[in-house]
Amino acid sequence: MAHNGYSVVAADSESGKPLLMKQRWNVEFRFQRRPCLRRICWGVFLMLLAFAAIIDNSELIPEIRDLAISNQSVLSLLVSSEIPSHWHQEIQPGKTMASLEMYIKDVFSFYPDVLVLIHVPKTIQFPAKERVQCQYGGATHFTHRKALVVMHLLHKNEIAVLCSSPPQDLVWVVNSVLIEIDKGQKIRHGAATPEYQEPLPWNFIKVVFEAFAMERDVVVFVHGIKHPQGVSVSENAEQERLKKFQCIYGGYFEVPVTAQSQEVFRCAHPPTNLVPKFVGMKVAIRVETKILASVAYYSPMHSRESFHTTMVSRAAGEKSNPKLHHICACTMIFNGAKFLKEWVHYNHHLGVEKFYLYDNNSEDNLDEVIEGLRSFNIKKQPWPWVKTQEAGFSHCSLSAQSECTWMFYIDVDEYFFPNQHFLETGVKSQAPDLQPTTTSSSIIALFINEAAGKNSKVGQISIFCHNYGPSGFTASPPQGITQGYTCRIKKPERHKSLVLLDSVATNLSNVIHHFTLQDGYETKLMSTDVAVINHYKYQAWDEFKVKFRRRAATYVADWTENRNWASKDRVLDLGTKAVKPHDWESRYCEERDYGLRDYVRHVFGSYDDNQTLRLTWE
Repeated sequence: MAHNGYSVVAADSESGKPLLMKQRWNVEFRFQRRPCLRRICWGVFLMLLAFAAIIDNSELIPEIRDLAISNQSVLSLLVSSEIPSHWHQEIQPGKTMASLEMYIKDVFSFYPDVLVLIHVPKTIQFPAKERVQCQYGGATHFTHRKALVVMHLLHKNEIAVLCSSPPQDLVWVVNSVLIEIDKGQKIRHGAATPEYQEPLPWNFIKVVFEAFAMERDVVVFVHGIKHPQGVSVSENAEQERLKKFQCIYGGYFEVPVTAQSQEVFRCAHPPTNLVPKFVGMKVAIRVETKILASVAYYSPMHSRESFHTTMVSRAAGEKSNPKLHHICACTMIFNGAKFLKEWVHYNHHLGVEKFYLYDNNSEDNLDEVIEGLRSFNIKKQPWPWVKTQEAGFSHCSLSAQSECTWMFYIDVDEYFFPNQHFLETGVKSQAPDLQPTTTSSSIIALFINEAAGKNSKVGQISIFCHNYGPSGFTASPPQGITQGYTCRIKKPERHKSLVLLDSVATNLSNVIHHFTLQDGYETKLMSTDVAVINHYKYQAWDEFKVKFRRRAATYVADWTENRNWASKDRVLDLGTKAVKPHDWESRYCEERDYGLRDYVRHVFGSYDDNQTLRLTWE
């Protein structure tokens, strides 16, 4: 059977390794020889018919009972339906691991730490990280135990564990790593793991790390791909460039890449009749003749909820799903829990209705702080992949597209501060603990309406930053960063953006806080007289040192590397090492600015009987 536009990677008959076929277009697609192929195909077909019949009579989703659902949509629901909570089996101390079918899938060398990806059946509730240890050793013994640093639930059947690094003099390979629960229950590698395989060195290879399935295509994220910014080419030249990439399902079935920029690739789904074959299998990218390593797996739909929403919208004849929120905010966070309360309260007051937090391996009490903010609409997205902030923001634009109209890409040390006109006109007097302001009257909504004016093609509004210094502090200000850091550099630098998600270009290209837009949309750059971003960039040394060590962005100057000295993103006169200058507390202080401090006190502050200021988040 021939598939126009698809191709197959043949397998070597002796080694079993994939080989590229010379002719990639209009090739004849043949599965490997299997005596029962026709029976299997008929079996899959009958299963789909049976499941469709179940859906037709099910009372679980009555709204879609009468809808005409495609085979792919039915399969998506089957694959992604959530397991009821009472089905989950918790791992109890002393329980044998033999029957739980957990195994290590992949291991990365995340210098100086090690990232381990573990397959966990949906029916198993993985224990808290306090009960888990990592073990290293030789090929046959495990002698070095290390505590977990971070643990993420990446997907419904995948746990990401960040382990402390083994001793520097220990020579170790993938098979010499295991995960131990309660000092007796061990999770080892799957049977398919090659013996003595070296760990994947994250910082030095190109690797596929995430696959986000949309309704029409699959967005694949690849670490280490460098696509030059600002290079304009013709459509024909771009199509020729894309031909050197292919998306590979299951190690051999190829589909074209339809768009690519930086670390983002967009690929077609496999043909509907082949989807069952590739569910749960790896998705890889071929660059010319090289197939990149992959730890990303194909799942046709991300959630039952997204399927349900799509089906109901189609039944109602809607062209697109209605947006639940007018304004959202997205940030990547690492050990920023102590700043989160202040930041969430303030942005909620301005009009942000939902927060997307991309957790980049935080080691602090982030979950505890989020739980304390449960009256706000906060979604935490595990994101263990270091140096991938742009990819994370691209992922966020996809994740939030069905819910949010505008997205504010802003960090937890950055505060949007419009002029007095918006602060006085907006709904600023409401109690900070109430529900979000209405979308038509919030401060940010009024700012957007005035900034865009009658021009419906404004897809992005960019605001300049004022960078603040340590302002004399040797430790974090106890009442919040807006209250302590009040001295800044005079000249504004860089800018952050509010983005209309429907205007984002198909390739999702962005430079941290602003995106490339579709043709016909434009970016509006605002004057500092209208609004600024207070960026508390140079904080007390102990806080700034954390940022110096763990920069999240890929496409900005790395402070620790001896290059890009002319970049505006570099720290002034600091060099490449996190060594505290003797005058750090007095640096970056050219102008005192109390504007945001006083506004925050007015909105969130109160005074007790002793005339001591108390703020809402204290």
